[in-house]
Amino acid sequence: MAQQDIAAYNMIGTIINVGRTVASLVFVLAGTGLFGLMVAGTTMDICGNLLYLKRFYKLNPEFKSRWGIPDKALLREMLGFGGYTTIMNLGNRLFFASANIIAGMTSGAVGASLFYSTQMPSKTVYNMLYRLTESATPGVHEIYGRRQIDKMAHVFQRLVRLMLMMTFPLAVGVVLFNRDVVTCWVGPKLFGGSLLTNTLAIYIAISAIQGISV
Repeated sequence: MAQQDIAAYNMIGTIINVGRTVASLVFVLAGTGLFGLMVAGTTMDICGNLLYLKRFYKLNPEFKSRWGIPDKALLREMLGFGGYTTIMNLGNRLFFASANIIAGMTSGAVGASLFYSTQMPSKTVYNMLYRLTESATPGVHEIYGRRQIDKMAHVFQRLVRLMLMMTFPLAVGVVLFNRDVVTCWVGPKLFGGSLLTNTLAIYIAISAIQGISV
């Protein structure tokens, strides 16, 4: 029977997000520029994966890492299920997580750094809120698996209301205070402007609903 270690998963995710922000600040203050921001993000992602791995082996000491295909039938089933979900996740990533790449392609390294620094504080807070919906996703999937459609619709509506109640105040806060936060963090030269800030606020409100998986 599969189990979801939600509390530890969310805690590690929060540590990654906060650590990424703090590490970015340290590297920027050290004068490393865009390269420092990239190193900070990559380093925290590696540390996060190591924490996930450590947590897994703590809960499952009987499992050992090894290469091989012990169950070919299970592998085929996993590949069959993972094929279309990979395409869906790829499309989702390209649509919602490719902004830094596009900013770099259209505006160069300077534009990418402005884009990154302007959105980073707000995205850190948003990702903490997003963990709440991720915690509910396994339960929603179980309800759907039992074909309790009416109950699933009720739960989905409650999740949407909950996320909107949290993200709309955040979006308003982004419009009002993002300039001050970014200026205090990395200085006025790395603030991307009011248009980017307003767009970020709209993105936070929209992605709150998009992030609820059913």
